[in-house]
Amino acid sequence: MLNLPIELAGGNATKLTYVNTTINICDKSARECFRMQQQASSLWNCHCSLKTNSLSSDRSPPAMFRLLVVMAALSQLPGSAAEVHNISMCPLQFYGESQDTLYTNISNGVIDLCFDGSMGDKCISVVNDTTTSLTVEVNLQVANAGSAFHQAKPELVGTSSCQIVIFLVDVNGETTMNVTLRTFGAQAVARFDSAGRILFATAHVNGKVLNEWMSSDPEVFVSLSGCTHEGTAYASNTTTCDGDTLVTCSIDATLMVSYNNESCIKDAICTVTASTIIDHHGDTALVEDHCAYTLFSDTGFQVSGLFRERRRKDVMFLDAVVIHLDGPDVAIYLGQSRKVKVNGVKMNVTNNATAYGVALSKDEGGVSAYVNVTGNHTRVSFDGYTAQIYTPGALTTAGAYRVNNLDGLCTNATVPLTEKKDSSHSPASCETQYSEPADESINCTIVNEQCEMMRMGNFSSCHEYLDPEPYIEACNNTLCRYPNTDGLRCQFLWAYDQACSLVTHSTTELTEGWREEAYCPSNHTFCNHTHCVNHEFCASGINGQINCFCRAKFACEYRDNQTLGGPTICEDNTATLVLPSCLLEEKGFDYRDLHLTDDTCRGHRDMHHMVAFTFNSSRNACGAVITANDTTVLYKNAIIGENTTNIVSHFDEFHMNFSCYQNQPGRQSMTFRLKDNSVMQRVVSDSWDYTLIMKAYLDADRQRLVRHNTEIQLNQTVYIELKTEGLDDGAVALVTDSCWATNGSYSDGPVRHELITDGCPSSADDTIKVNVNGVGVSNFFNFNMFRFAGDNYELSLHCDVHLCAKQSQICAPNCSGLGKRRRRGSARSESAHRSAAIISMTWAN
Repeated sequence: MLNLPIELAGGNATKLTYVNTTINICDKSARECFRMQQQASSLWNCHCSLKTNSLSSDRSPPAMFRLLVVMAALSQLPGSAAEVHNISMCPLQFYGESQDTLYTNISNGVIDLCFDGSMGDKCISVVNDTTTSLTVEVNLQVANAGSAFHQAKPELVGTSSCQIVIFLVDVNGETTMNVTLRTFGAQAVARFDSAGRILFATAHVNGKVLNEWMSSDPEVFVSLSGCTHEGTAYASNTTTCDGDTLVTCSIDATLMVSYNNESCIKDAICTVTASTIIDHHGDTALVEDHCAYTLFSDTGFQVSGLFRERRRKDVMFLDAVVIHLDGPDVAIYLGQSRKVKVNGVKMNVTNNATAYGVALSKDEGGVSAYVNVTGNHTRVSFDGYTAQIYTPGALTTAGAYRVNNLDGLCTNATVPLTEKKDSSHSPASCETQYSEPADESINCTIVNEQCEMMRMGNFSSCHEYLDPEPYIEACNNTLCRYPNTDGLRCQFLWAYDQACSLVTHSTTELTEGWREEAYCPSNHTFCNHTHCVNHEFCASGINGQINCFCRAKFACEYRDNQTLGGPTICEDNTATLVLPSCLLEEKGFDYRDLHLTDDTCRGHRDMHHMVAFTFNSSRNACGAVITANDTTVLYKNAIIGENTTNIVSHFDEFHMNFSCYQNQPGRQSMTFRLKDNSVMQRVVSDSWDYTLIMKAYLDADRQRLVRHNTEIQLNQTVYIELKTEGLDDGAVALVTDSCWATNGSYSDGPVRHELITDGCPSSADDTIKVNVNGVGVSNFFNFNMFRFAGDNYELSLHCDVHLCAKQSQICAPNCSGLGKRRRRGSARSESAHRSAAIISMTWAN
């Protein structure tokens, strides 16, 4: 193995190791560094000042050897005394071109055999530090079929009528190596008789190494066969893309050229997700203001991205995409909730819908537009979080554009953003950037682990088509600054999967299976049936429901004042209080569940999603207390509401007093905290001796442990894990028979709310999901936090579990039947080695 970290421009000595050979590179030339032929175990001290930008610190043996030998060859003539030899009586077919003049030179242990006057453009270079002179002999010796050349190279066709022999000798006239060159029609072969020395040699044309050889065999046959196309040489038995042209040089040196070959063409895919733009080449740009930017343009149209804030003012998200058609001067707007507008007028998109020649479609994944103005088909899709701009066949495999006039950040994300600002769609002062305190609840280490999923597992099948690195970068850039809400983590994974499916022309998810691995929903829908207004964005709440939430700039005034609405409006004996619907949604309230003191008086939401509660002294007081004197009238009422069923509620009580003179919005907030981080107890029954543990988490990944100071809001999802320590997972399974809550610490309290019954979710609460039960030595379920009605501000969670022997029965409960929940096998039979236990966890307000 060759291991060669090397100093590019001098400095400390670096080391090269090849088999048993070690070279410390210190104070001499590149040629002397490779004078390795004498002994494989020799040690030299020398220095190579290699000034090159192409050298890396982890090159393989061929790459490093190639670099030094080519540098040695290129350091020759003009200027050195090369010998010229006429070989016209035996021309050599050197990589597809016939050569009748041979130039030779010996310098610093490298012998150059070249076929042009510049000593470096078409050469064979051999490292041999003992050679001091050479002679060239041309003779007409024939090599017929069956010769040593044919035996070594079976691909040879025909015979060779002559040969060129170069004899290399040392200062004493002793042979150091012989090189024999032969032409067989369009093919050519070189034979090296190394006289017991190690062979190091390359063949290169115009600085491009076509072949290289490193061997300790006494006789080595190498191919010099190849083809030349438009001045570029290619080795035989190779296929290469030259732009969008596929060049094939067969094993018998036959040239084949295929123009616009599909194997040399790739699609251009640009992804814009959250605030990150990933261009066609994998470079990224980060948008940190509220401006619009040109993402992509072609002759006749351009695509712009509009960026706005969501829950934080300092983190931007792609909010909409605008396609502008130059000819008819038309703007097609694609927004959240599959919203489409043409010149500001809402359009109902159906199958085969078109607008000014742009085909439009929508599905559960969002809305797409197909633009074909100049013959270059471009698809623009937007799902409310991520846009993907896809132009088939726009690039060569080398990354060059096959079409003209493409521009925008999708073609080069490294240019200054100001150069691509779209002023026509940017609001005034959009360049203003905001800062907010860091969210201390964000663990960037966990975020990185989650984003890194794109580098492993089910995503690995995508890597050969699309580099995951910029998508991981976009994921980290966002989720290290912005809370992991709204399904964002899954959105980044989805963006990578969809981009890969586009470039591979797959009609399904290429990385099938990643959703289960990443705990992401099986379907990809983002607010498809929820329409939000300008100061709102659509997202998922803490209860998993899709709603409209307030943008940070809109909500900051309310939050700073700790209110849920504006001041009361008093006019003509009427009192009106207006609350933004998005603030209510953020707290988990549906405005339709709220009412005034008289529960027939409800709020009314307008087209701007502002909810007005109104009462009038002369028409309908709605239960208000009204007092008056000679100059004033005082109205007093309250907005109240509670979503309660039976004895539990998943929501806070709501109570807001208001009057004409003083805005006193107050609400009774309730959160729960766990008294202990986790519950652990030792269970001993018969031969079973194990530890039973109950833990609570805030996420399905079970990464964010609920601690004693963690606040859990009503209707927030809580994930409970029951697991054991000290049991053989292959022999027994833990079965959760039932779980229930009481309004006190006693498991047999009179007030009881069922969560799990007979191992299955209770029909009393549709927020309960049993994820794993009776499979191994740990179980997992989740429910939405609730409280008991009245003044009961404490609840205890209790679970009854037992052990089941896997060998004698199926332990997992069968919950598939509607209304029928029974365990497969004999429940709690003696063969199950029952070891029952009840474990409890207490929460308090």
